[in-house]
Amino acid sequence: MKSYLRIEKLILAGLRKNYIVSFENGLNIIHGDSDTGKSSILEFINYLLGSSRIELADEVISSVKFAAMEVFINDSPFTIIRDIYKPSEFIEVYPSLYEEKDSFLPGKYAPNFKITNAPDGFFSDFLMDKLNFPKLKLKVSPTQEISKFQRLSFRNIMKFAYVNQDDMGSKSLLNLTEWGRYTQTKEVFKYIYNLFDADIADIESQISEKKSEHARLVKKYDNVAEFLRETGYESISSLDDAITECDILIEDIEESLSEINATIPCPLSVVNIPTQPPPSLQNRKTPAGMPAAGVPKRVMPVPLGRLVAREISKSLVWGRKQGGVRRGLFVLSSLTTHRLAYANSFVNPKSKIF
Repeated sequence: MKSYLRIEKLILAGLRKNYIVSFENGLNIIHGDSDTGKSSILEFINYLLGSSRIELADEVISSVKFAAMEVFINDSPFTIIRDIYKPSEFIEVYPSLYEEKDSFLPGKYAPNFKITNAPDGFFSDFLMDKLNFPKLKLKVSPTQEISKFQRLSFRNIMKFAYVNQDDMGSKSLLNLTEWGRYTQTKEVFKYIYNLFDADIADIESQISEKKSEHARLVKKYDNVAEFLRETGYESISSLDDAITECDILIEDIEESLSEINATIPCPLSVVNIPTQPPPSLQNRKTPAGMPAAGVPKRVMPVPLGRLVAREISKSLVWGRKQGGVRRGLFVLSSLTTHRLAYANSFVNPKSKIF
């Protein structure tokens, strides 16, 4: 049996009453005087089947709360309900007729692929699954080996089932003036007329993904190779060895700092600063808010170990900037000796500084 979708009723839920348009099997012709709502009926059907927007007449805005539509998809009844004032809200689908919907829980679907937080997925996928239409990805640029792929949606097919009267006979119907969209239109027609091979499309999609991944890895490899050339290392393993040497040296420094801190009677290095200026400067006037001339600002005491560690860190950073990790190790090892000897002079004033 061929898949089908048949519209049974269009219901506009009003503030005082519901407005219902019923349809029969076969061809239905909507006729009437001008401005009596013929086009509005078609617009509501299109909107309830996933269109992104709808134009509302003033009479509708003042009297209608939401729109609903009863459909049969392959002999199964469904009621589609959608907010007509907020197109981005989830579309509710009940597995029943409109009068029986209160006895069922609805599925909530996103109206487009940009909204990804819907509990039950996308409305387009729901329709494609119920109609037994395969969900495929179409090549954006069929002539290119590495091409992006775009999901086929129900709206791509609905476009040629619901044709606006203003587009009939115009070039915009098939997007003949827009090369990008016209290419997609050709792929959709292949799908509609069963000329689109799903297996080949799937293989092409995998090939395109693998080629894109290959190009990304090649670019990453070039960046790593350029980095190694600039730093003077031949391979990643040699860089790892240098980093290991650096870690060993840092451990030695930390042990030396621990030994120094253990021999210091006071954990803080305090500099005594006079609170009064020298007699020669006591009568000198200074601007308001400024300390008297000759009196330095008070410095908070700092742990000696922290001072040494800060100096060592500066040395390592400077050495790395000058010539990479090897240069940093050399500068660190040479300057560390000086810094530790300098720190040792606080403990033993008779020791010499190298």
